[in-house]
Amino acid sequence: MTYFTFPDGGLSYDCQSCGQRCCRGRGFAVGGEELVQLLGRVPRLASYLRLGAGGSAYAVDLTDGCWFLASDGNCQIEVDHGRPAKPSTCKLFPFNRVFTVRGTRVIDVNTTLCPVAVANDGVSHQEILDDLAAIGPSPLVDVPAPLPPELPDDWQAIEEAASVDIGGPRWDAWTSLYGAPTPARLDEVLPVVRLLLPSLRFGWIFRRGALPWPVVTRRLPARAAALVLLAASSPLPGPPSLRALTELWYEAAFALDVLERWDEPVKLRSTAFESDVPALLQPALGALLAGAFRGGKTLGQLVLDAAATLPQATRPLVIALCAGQRATLLSDG
Repeated sequence: MTYFTFPDGGLSYDCQSCGQRCCRGRGFAVGGEELVQLLGRVPRLASYLRLGAGGSAYAVDLTDGCWFLASDGNCQIEVDHGRPAKPSTCKLFPFNRVFTVRGTRVIDVNTTLCPVAVANDGVSHQEILDDLAAIGPSPLVDVPAPLPPELPDDWQAIEEAASVDIGGPRWDAWTSLYGAPTPARLDEVLPVVRLLLPSLRFGWIFRRGALPWPVVTRRLPARAAALVLLAASSPLPGPPSLRALTELWYEAAFALDVLERWDEPVKLRSTAFESDVPALLQPALGALLAGAFRGGKTLGQLVLDAAATLPQATRPLVIALCAGQRATLLSDG
């Protein structure tokens, strides 16, 4: 059984348009059999290899470019020997995130490094499966994914049914801080988030140190809705790219961490707190901690109370302030 985290034919990429980012300073990995073939063709590569687990090897390259990146942006290995001769990780990229979860093969896409784009007639699932079949057994594919505690047997069906919805009291409270996106702006953002969501969810659930399945999946709908709001609040015109959404998901995790726990009750858990904040935020910090000390309010209510001490334009800063005090206000579970 195979689970793809993206739609069949729904994504495409153009190596020439991005300047071959994946071929510059990232290196590439090769499996045991292909290593023998590659060194047979390019013996000089041996000087730049380090050995990895399971019979794999990792080739270091430079930011200026991979050893096989030709001046026209093409792969010299592919030009000289054909596409089947390319290292498997390069041949599969950006669909080289291939894992197993209890016997199910999961094929994910790398949207951080590759500016993969939404398409109507992009790379098909069958093309990827054909590449995997040609590669055969390799330490670089079918890597066991870290499993979260309490993972249910029907996890795949649950993931396939997951979506993102906006609206309701929590959304209204968020937009009182960030401002309300126009319907036209939401029409640009929502479809892209919905397309990328299975990949984001998979990476968030199946990661080292993840919280138990019931906890993380209970919070994920709010986290996805918060991503929609942050993306829709961007001043950049047009639909967000998949890479931009992925960067927001991980780089703005501090904000998503707060927003996803908006409705959780807060209790002051420590008398130690981070007081080294800008003078502008000192009144908000005082309101936040005083409310937590008194108890009886949710995190969202405390955020709104603290935000009321600030000018309207700076109120979103309370989210970052709250994120810095998370250990004081919230439990990890």
